[in-house]
Amino acid sequence: ACHSFAWDASGSAFAWGHGGSGRLGLGSSKHRSLPERVDALSSVCGVTCGANFSFFVTENGRSLWACGGNSYGQLGIEATQALVPLPVPLPTSEVIAAIES
Repeated sequence: ACHSFAWDASGSAFAWGHGGSGRLGLGSSKHRSLPERVDALSSVCGVTCGANFSFFVTENGRSLWACGGNSYGQLGIEATQALVPLPVPLPTSEVIAAIES
């Protein structure tokens, strides 16, 4: 991946790097050389980066969010692209323990 994320103890996520397809979740495809807060999310406890997309786990594993390119349905959402994180409808009410892409 050519983008990065970090999150702080309060659950705020920060994104930087290649912004193509909206993979940073910041509302555009603009590249960012410095970390910027992902305002659409809170309570972040996990993140993974794919080639042109990202996933976020929030609320201690109770919610999954995705942004970026979705040409092959890899995000699990209906849209072909998401510039901001969108909720991924999971078929279970179990807590998410880990995520990888």
